[in-house]
Amino acid sequence: MTRNNRRFLYLSFILFFFVIAPILVLYSSGYRLDWAHRRLIKTSVINLNTRPKGAEIWLNGVNQEKKTPTILTGIFPGTYDIKLVKDGFLPWQNTITVRTSRASVLYSIILFRNTTSQLLVNENIIQLKNTSNNDQLLAITKQDTTTELKRLNLRDGSATTLVTRPGTITIEADPQYDQVVISQSEVDSSFELVKTNQADSSMPLTYLPEEITNLQWLNHDTLLGQNSGQLCQVQLTKNTVSCSQKNVSQFFVRGMDVYYLTNDGQTSYLYRSTSALETNQPLSRLPSSNNYTLLSTENKHLILADGDAHEFYLIEPQDSTFRQTKINNAAKDGFWLKNVEQFIYYNDNEIWRYDPKTAEHRLLQRVSDPIHYVTQLVDLPYLIFSRADRIEALELSEYAPTYTIIPLVTNARGWFTLTTDNLLLYQETNERARLWSRLLF
Repeated sequence: MTRNNRRFLYLSFILFFFVIAPILVLYSSGYRLDWAHRRLIKTSVINLNTRPKGAEIWLNGVNQEKKTPTILTGIFPGTYDIKLVKDGFLPWQNTITVRTSRASVLYSIILFRNTTSQLLVNENIIQLKNTSNNDQLLAITKQDTTTELKRLNLRDGSATTLVTRPGTITIEADPQYDQVVISQSEVDSSFELVKTNQADSSMPLTYLPEEITNLQWLNHDTLLGQNSGQLCQVQLTKNTVSCSQKNVSQFFVRGMDVYYLTNDGQTSYLYRSTSALETNQPLSRLPSSNNYTLLSTENKHLILADGDAHEFYLIEPQDSTFRQTKINNAAKDGFWLKNVEQFIYYNDNEIWRYDPKTAEHRLLQRVSDPIHYVTQLVDLPYLIFSRADRIEALELSEYAPTYTIIPLVTNARGWFTLTTDNLLLYQETNERARLWSRLLF
């Protein structure tokens, strides 16, 4: 090889290096040539994950030949229609905006099953209660001349009759510790303690006053209740009832704490006490109401919902005192999101989210039909809500400008409940009020 040839190859290599190296660096940094605008643009990525996995990904109508979970790279900035498809599940679709140098992370996307509901209980149900066993429910069913308390097995749909009584049975204290307190409308002083893990196991509670209401469990042996404005403690093994605080309009048991409200007709006062009702700490002064509901979080932040005035009060611990903030009105109920310090509240036509850190209220959804009930889907960023005669899911996405509604059930009453096995339980709208189940995902 001649000197000129060697020099040519050497200069060509240097030229190639200085031309190609920047291109490789730009490519590895995410830059691509936008042929439509004839310029280099910094691209981004879309990180997709679904539950369950294995969904096909369509971007602006083009199959990406990938399945979730995956990362789509080299995405130019802009607006994209994303569709996720999996056999046996409802398609998921939304519109997102991809920005330069910012990954679009679409995590916890739930693909709801495309399935029909199954009839679980073919009887007229007048009351339903969750139990500590996720596979079981307690149901009050109406027969021709009697009423029955039944334990429902959600796995196989079987039912075990626990007690049968004339007239109407009412569950007075929600089932806990494998026991429940019921009453009969046809009999005075008719309270009974029923074991929920065995049939025909009941014990009359003849020492309970007829007027006692709002029974709540403190532990397996102790209940709290209200009797003529007094807060009363019921000891089951001792067969005793002892009453202390007066003018109590409402009380709530949260863990080892008891919160109660007194009302003198002009002002309501919120107190916190121990389970033994020995100490009483005043927390807040509130407008007079006999219809407060307590909604608490693990960090002891409290929200009092006034069902009369449709107002919420946030009561926060601050050093040795508590700060009270009125957060909204025209709302009929609400709850704290799991794993997120944010509060969901709703009225007849709107669902809102409140962030106590920023004091920001965000409208999540507005609908024309009256909203009956809203709850969170396990600890996922989804709400399940009922309105009119249907039940729907609302995705709380932060990556899309709108919140997606997913239809789940029609011909349903306002009541429903969710199990940890992803079952949606609801009653049909006709007079029989039979119980149906739908597997969500």
